[in-house]
Amino acid sequence: MMRYRHIKPLPQAMALLVLTSFVLTSLALADNDAGTRSVFARGAGGRPLALGGAFVAAEGDPSSMSWNPAGLAGIQRKSMYATHTDLIGFGFSEQFAVVTLPSWRLGTFSLAFRRFAVDGIEGRDDRGTILDTDLKDAETEFALGYGRKLGPAWRVGAAIKMQQQELAGYSDAGLGMDLGIQSKPLLATGFKSTLANALSLGIQFRNIIEPTLKLLNDDLPDPSGLRFGLAVDYPFGENWGALVVTDLEKTKDMDTRLHAGLELQLLDLLALRVGSFDGMLTAGTGIAWRNFQLDYSFEDNPIETVHRMGFGISFGPTVQEQRQAVLDQQEQYLQDRLSTAFAQQNRQRIDDLVRSARAALEIKDTDRVFTLTATIRVLAPDHEALDSMEATAYQILAESQEKAGHLAAATLNFSHCLALDPQNRAASEGMIRVREESNRETARSSEIRELFDDAMAAFTAGDLIQARDMFTRLLKQKPDDPGAAAMLQHAEKMLLIRAQSLAEQSESLAISGRLDPARQALAECRQLDPACPGIAAAERAIAGRTERDRQARANIQAALSEAAATESVPALTTEQSSLIPGKLPPSFDQLSEDRQKEVAELYSKGIQAAQQGRRDNAMRYWELVWSEAPDYQQVSNHLKEEYLARGMEAFANGDLDLAIKYWEQTRVIDPNDPRAKGYLARAQEQLTRMREIRNTQ
Repeated sequence: MMRYRHIKPLPQAMALLVLTSFVLTSLALADNDAGTRSVFARGAGGRPLALGGAFVAAEGDPSSMSWNPAGLAGIQRKSMYATHTDLIGFGFSEQFAVVTLPSWRLGTFSLAFRRFAVDGIEGRDDRGTILDTDLKDAETEFALGYGRKLGPAWRVGAAIKMQQQELAGYSDAGLGMDLGIQSKPLLATGFKSTLANALSLGIQFRNIIEPTLKLLNDDLPDPSGLRFGLAVDYPFGENWGALVVTDLEKTKDMDTRLHAGLELQLLDLLALRVGSFDGMLTAGTGIAWRNFQLDYSFEDNPIETVHRMGFGISFGPTVQEQRQAVLDQQEQYLQDRLSTAFAQQNRQRIDDLVRSARAALEIKDTDRVFTLTATIRVLAPDHEALDSMEATAYQILAESQEKAGHLAAATLNFSHCLALDPQNRAASEGMIRVREESNRETARSSEIRELFDDAMAAFTAGDLIQARDMFTRLLKQKPDDPGAAAMLQHAEKMLLIRAQSLAEQSESLAISGRLDPARQALAECRQLDPACPGIAAAERAIAGRTERDRQARANIQAALSEAAATESVPALTTEQSSLIPGKLPPSFDQLSEDRQKEVAELYSKGIQAAQQGRRDNAMRYWELVWSEAPDYQQVSNHLKEEYLARGMEAFANGDLDLAIKYWEQTRVIDPNDPRAKGYLARAQEQLTRMREIRNTQ
């Protein structure tokens, strides 16, 4: 026990008279307690005192530490609060100030200051002679409190306090300690309802360590006490609610006291309060506006009416906002790590592909070069080495075709080379050679030569329909032109390849439910080749998905009609929900509390797995979370990055179907993700292009 003493040379009789005067004043505030309790036992704060001092089961008020430190756990924002009053004459004043600092991780800390002071006290000796007319007495308390939630149903708290008294030149100080517990009993037993969340029980063990002061000869402890209370904080709609509180208070030298209060809360702006402090009427009001709080409380004290004013201010983010900010920071850190790893893996993958393509060039394996460069164009379409490697491969292929006498194919591939590398001198010279040789062999006229060159230009530019028509027209004029005949055959094969690719794309889009793009791809397919064999499969896929969606909508309408008749809520599948225009996906806030806990736990396991490099486990956990609550934290972003990375790995390994599957999953999560769109479009384009290149070989 900390203790200090400062004694002035006053007669003991005068000091006893002063002490008697102060005790009489205290008795006016706390009758029937044998005068043993300190003035601090009454508690503090405008709101609790207006409710008759019944606050042991309530939470979320800056003055909670005076009543039950467990109630500090309900405070959501940092705050400062202070009250002042001049009490019942005798020059008796009270000041109270408190600062609360809630933390989502650590709990809520609180620092409070209280002071009671009396002046104008007469000091007399044993014969009644006045020795002093303005003696003073002051009691001060500093308290440090802490409250914490233990799950949704339990809160605990503690307060360490130092009480000090200065009286007529005598002074001393002592340490004390309070403990508190609050519980929502219905929640603790598994009930889930508004009432279960509104009902609270609380208990305060006051002065389990008793502050003891010694001003003269005897120790004067502030006795331990027990408070038990009940609170029901029930909302009635969005605009108002009611708080009903009641406490029983008992110390060893005081009869049991009953405290009770009622508060009506209107629009989160105005509060009206009334209470009974062991039979004494209390009342008050509170106004809350933005970050400010103003309280007034009234006590119908038998000696004199007491009026108390309090003012508070809240600042900073709420506990939930603090938690979310930290989680967002952690999420962003993880997302940055995943993105960095994704970029590093992609760069390494591209570098490996480029090295392989250059090695294939050295041995003139043009088929492998085109396969590798097509992969690179999907993953990194702007890579600086692409054009030069493909131009070299086209040149090698054209030169080999020239030697074999395939002049039309050589002309085409020299054209591809020059389109990529206009300054390639060898390709320019090769183009001149094969054209001159082709013209000599076929004895083309200037008109036929010009038509052949235009048809070749259209073919090189990718306008296969125009090239086909030109070669057809040329052969009508010169049926014995073998180069034109070969190129017409190439054009028709490429048109069939493109049409078949579009038909396959249409079928895939229809299966994934994207009917409009599927129909557009099918229309382009028919334009290229009305007899394409893949058209029938695409039409069946579109018709099947259309009928499936129609049936799903019919089921939705039936469920909604039945719900309207029975006034119940229909349960729709995820697929059905996606067919309702404007309907949002499942939300984390809409889940039950138990499901929210499960989702949060699964997500946390996914984060841990990702941090430990267990990508498969992380993806499985995140997929489960996304299926329940797509809006939870950054699960969508994490899954997108994982699907994109896996798609790139699969594509680089030559598994186009698996790559498309992962990229389609990315688009399920985010239909507008530009990377997935780009990969899918380029993959389909490069697949078609590879078929065309093989046709020209």
